[in-house]
Amino acid sequence: MMTLVRKRIGYQLEIADTFEYPSLASLANFIFYNLDKKFGKSLNYDVVTERGKDGVSQTDSFSFKENEASKMLMFSGQGSQKVGMCRSMKDSAEERCVFHRAEKILGYNVLDVCLQNDEELIERLKSTAFVQVALFVGCLAKIEQIKIENPHILTNINCVAGLSVGEFCALVYAGVLKFEDALEIVRKRGQVMEEEANRLSTSMASIYGPRMDQLKHYLEVNFKSLEISTYLGDNQHTVAGSNDDIDSFVDHLNTKDKESMNVVDVRKLRVAGAFHSIYMKKATVVVDPLIDAVEFRKPCTPVLMNVTGSFSEDTNDIKEQLKKQLVEPVQWRKTLVSAYESNVRQFIEVSPSRVLTSIVKNRISDCDGCLTDFLEV
Repeated sequence: MMTLVRKRIGYQLEIADTFEYPSLASLANFIFYNLDKKFGKSLNYDVVTERGKDGVSQTDSFSFKENEASKMLMFSGQGSQKVGMCRSMKDSAEERCVFHRAEKILGYNVLDVCLQNDEELIERLKSTAFVQVALFVGCLAKIEQIKIENPHILTNINCVAGLSVGEFCALVYAGVLKFEDALEIVRKRGQVMEEEANRLSTSMASIYGPRMDQLKHYLEVNFKSLEISTYLGDNQHTVAGSNDDIDSFVDHLNTKDKESMNVVDVRKLRVAGAFHSIYMKKATVVVDPLIDAVEFRKPCTPVLMNVTGSFSEDTNDIKEQLKKQLVEPVQWRKTLVSAYESNVRQFIEVSPSRVLTSIVKNRISDCDGCLTDFLEV
């Protein structure tokens, strides 16, 4: 009985971690950060403390000491934002420089907004337009801090990827896009996605339990208008569509179809729109010309793309995949498996919240035993 209870709590905490439901996330963080390090060592796990003395996330890793395997950098997408993000960067000259560069384009300073009182920031974090810009600038500012204060973390990076808007961070890190060019696209991307979300009555749901083929068949038979928008893990996905259909989908899988579909958890997400689906088609009319207008360079670090989950080094191919990203599902599971097959054994997440590392450790069987590190933005 206790085992079943522990498993159920574990499922809830992992889903909360992935999609940021504050009360559960707070509990998860409390438990995680108060584990005895000796306990972690005995299990051969990595233990990450929330803050080092200099404000940078610190990691004690207990494997690959002598022959360190390749690393992958992962930049998170919308849903990882939280009150408190970016605040650790206020005293770092390197990071402030990134925020000032962004201010010249945005007309406001992302860091200054993040330093507002919690109530004001909570309202800003409801905006897709602001969140996408804040994640992009904040994550790349964090990289600049790491380059100066803990450069060893970025040694032996074998590849890089980002989920949704995080893909723009990955392309800047890899040298494919210039910071300013990418920010212009991200700024407009967030605006038009928010406009489309307000114009259309759409949303998304997360579902954990069914296999991909099982879920696809279920949608084809019961909810033809719904689309899988993100393939997160072996049996974790997001589904996009109209509000009414999403509500019905969640209701069915929480009741009459729960057992037959092996559902562990299904819920409507707190995001304003059916992203990575055909419902974002009009947004591409605005975003695509911006992508076409900027220079794409060959990656200095191998990049895994959202649309295929595969490596691409051809600049035209990268550009075309980036244009498809708004209306096609994110192949995140395939992205992680591709990284693993290229000898990545350590996955490093750059994000305000622990989202992508949770997927690596708990949702991708191919990645069993891999190390995960978290650099908090």
